[in-house]
Amino acid sequence: MSLSSTLKLVHIICSKLKICEYQRSANIIAQRRPDIPVKLLPIDINSVNDITEDIRKELVNARVILGEPHAVIPCLEYCNELRWWHSTWAGLDIIPKRFPNKLHYFDRFEFTRTAGAHGFGPDMAEFVLGWIIANERRFKTMLSNQRSRSWVDGHSLFFVENEKRGYRRLDELTVCIVGLGDIGEIIVDYLRPHRTRIIGIVSKNRSAADCYDGVEEYYTADNAHEALQQCDYFVSVLPSTEQTRGFLTRELLESCSNRSPVFINIGRGDVVKEDDLLDALNNNWLSLAILDVFENEPIPGDSPLWDHPKVVVTPHMSGYGDGGQAAHTFLENYTLYEENKPLKYSVNDITRG
Repeated sequence: MSLSSTLKLVHIICSKLKICEYQRSANIIAQRRPDIPVKLLPIDINSVNDITEDIRKELVNARVILGEPHAVIPCLEYCNELRWWHSTWAGLDIIPKRFPNKLHYFDRFEFTRTAGAHGFGPDMAEFVLGWIIANERRFKTMLSNQRSRSWVDGHSLFFVENEKRGYRRLDELTVCIVGLGDIGEIIVDYLRPHRTRIIGIVSKNRSAADCYDGVEEYYTADNAHEALQQCDYFVSVLPSTEQTRGFLTRELLESCSNRSPVFINIGRGDVVKEDDLLDALNNNWLSLAILDVFENEPIPGDSPLWDHPKVVVTPHMSGYGDGGQAAHTFLENYTLYEENKPLKYSVNDITRG
């Protein structure tokens, strides 16, 4: 291997359990940029002893890494020449939680994450849009009727079973997005063409120049209750940080009581305590909770969430990584890396989630 190809070499580090997804990443890179040599290094993330001598020799000269934090971080002590690591994850909160003694390594290299138009945003936006439509059109009830061989027409479904109202179109709904980062803004992009009214809850007030096209009004923690009082759906895309953990308090959820909106959580589960969420559902402050993330994952078998009639449980897969998102985002940045330009989706503070 020539010196130039050595400098270009990308090491993909992953868990042995996810080798299929990361082989797909390698294949995409090979198809789009056949000039970039790629080496796949699968390891057992549950055993540091699995970092063999051969893998260590590879890591000593690794300059560019594409990989998941669980697999990469145990390897960092061997990566003396590392210049850039692109994480295949969007979220970062697991890093300071699981590896608090490894954070000093991040001062040695550029660290970027999978985000933007090629990241998980489109997947998660489709998840949100799909569940809104499925809930309004009562797809779940239709499937249940099919299984019981029951012919229930539209009048009976929407005006008898559903409190005497029809379904609402997307242009009749108000959706509040809690956390308007890059993923939240992509959700806006998916809702805006359908003329949905969109409001947002953000960490601090935004100037007119910082307002995102399609968001009608912004609210902060100080007046978040005003946003929840007027929405039909609210979607949390919040990361897990000191500021966001427990943000959706029982008192804040009670402000939903006048409209009983649907809560969709695709951010992090610890934004709300399970007991507070159950209270909100049992008191009809919320009409439904579609939960992709939880305080503790996987949720235990005896959790009341499994059987609650107003809860939909999905196993943290609204933005499941199939290898494509990370590869496309990585390649977007690789061109900038070659040109010695600032990289996109760079992370300066690993503790911010």
